[in-house]
Amino acid sequence: MNDLRNQLTKEGYIKINNLIDKKLLTKINVLTTDLVNNQTEKEKKEQVSTGSMISVSNHENFLSLIINDELLKIFSRMGYNNPKWSSGYIIGKESNSAPLYWHTDWWAWDDPISFAKEPPMIFVMFYLTNTNKTNGCLRVIPGSHLKFNEVHKYIKKHHSHYRLYNNPDDPVFKSVKDELDVTSNLGDVIIGDGRILHAAHPNLSNEIRTVVTLWYYPDFDQLPDHIKASSEDHHKWPKNWNEKSLDILKKYFPKYEGNAKKIKWNRIRYE
Repeated sequence: MNDLRNQLTKEGYIKINNLIDKKLLTKINVLTTDLVNNQTEKEKKEQVSTGSMISVSNHENFLSLIINDELLKIFSRMGYNNPKWSSGYIIGKESNSAPLYWHTDWWAWDDPISFAKEPPMIFVMFYLTNTNKTNGCLRVIPGSHLKFNEVHKYIKKHHSHYRLYNNPDDPVFKSVKDELDVTSNLGDVIIGDGRILHAAHPNLSNEIRTVVTLWYYPDFDQLPDHIKASSEDHHKWPKNWNEKSLDILKKYFPKYEGNAKKIKWNRIRYE
């Protein structure tokens, strides 16, 4: 097992500096800025804490990130030779916006696989600007993907409740003693175990702070059948893409053809 996979397994996240071509990210940033700015007021009110949640499945340009050569090389180096892409969103936090609440991305906490050493799901973050505490950089609690943390007790409701930011005093929005800021520069990539507790500082700058987050199953073939079956509900086959792009994506899109019973979706970890 190599150094990157060791760190991901131990800490729950890794940052790889200067991995993605900056020209590509600059082009992506033009597109995402337009998409975020064109949100309706209703959409903004539904995602006060999160920022925009715009699916990349609706926009073919993001294939260049989903199957990015440099990213796939990193996956291969980590021993993930057949990763499957799950979903992705453009998450743009406008200037002077709220913090993002503490949460995990994993959705099967009732299943024993949730407590295995290896990550059943990972996220990949492509920040489209340099990030720091002022403009809302990522916060993580290292090791919380494997160990129960006091912060888990704060997360009592579905994420849709916290997105509204109705109670700024709720501890899910607060800083905690064992958190770590993960700043980044354009071109860096952050990979995290989907089970790690993470959040983001408020964006107190005068500019939008956007990240494209993609989720993958690093070893989909090794997941239990009931997890594969359940995951199907959350993979959205892109619409309005050309046939060539769809043919390319097929290799990286999870597919399950068995008859296993689906399990209940649960993103809350209990002690």
